[in-house]
Amino acid sequence: MVRMSADVRYREWTGRPARPVRYGLWQRWADRRNGRRDGKSSLPLVVADEPAERTDESSPVLDGRELATAPSAAMVPADAVTPVNTPYVAMLACLFDELATHEAIGWEDRAQPLRSRLETAREQLVDLRARLDEHQQRLKAAAEPLDEQAQQVRRAVEIKKDRPAYLSRGRRLVQHARAADEAEQRYLATLAQYQRLAAEVLDLTERVDAERRVAAARVRRVHAHVLRRVAGYWRYLMLFHEQGRALNTQLRPVGPQLPSWVLGLDDDQKGTA
Repeated sequence: MVRMSADVRYREWTGRPARPVRYGLWQRWADRRNGRRDGKSSLPLVVADEPAERTDESSPVLDGRELATAPSAAMVPADAVTPVNTPYVAMLACLFDELATHEAIGWEDRAQPLRSRLETAREQLVDLRARLDEHQQRLKAAAEPLDEQAQQVRRAVEIKKDRPAYLSRGRRLVQHARAADEAEQRYLATLAQYQRLAAEVLDLTERVDAERRVAAARVRRVHAHVLRRVAGYWRYLMLFHEQGRALNTQLRPVGPQLPSWVLGLDDDQKGTA
């Protein structure tokens, strides 16, 4: 029995992580096909920093070889080590932006009711804090012992019935103790209510943060998947590009960028670490 429990704990702590987003066959085929097509088209095009001699009026030359013309956005200096973009990589980046926006909208939909409850609870907490301070002041005043003059106060009925002074004094002390008990009960009730509401505010705050962390984690998974697709495309582009070996050391593809609200969450976590 003990051995079984140990095995369960072992599987729990050393189990395999969740599988990544599936890189399907259709996506692999599309990425490789576009990489092969762009590579054969000499995209991105490498040009010399200075104009070279032309063999004719239309074809630029580099190292004695003619290259097909390409859009200026895909042309990079020959000696640069810089990020470069292609239409297909831009398309993948737009796809990621669409998926990230979808996750952000879902996060806002899930978090909005929690935020509304959190805002209301915080307003109630401020009011309860003011009431708690008021009850605390009354409790502090009620806890002060009666002075001799207050103990000797006699009511009109007591004077009329000519009751002994010690009896009136005892009644004043009992009334004072009863008022102190009531003040303490009001303070404790308000304190319990304040603590429950403060715990609710803390729970709602953690739930809102958790929703954001979950959405950010989902966006990072999609981001990693799209980067994987960019890498698959770039590999085939380099394989079929006539200068692929040189370009692979000079350039890197511009992958999709994480949205600012995900990067802001990373900064917040680093600041609290």
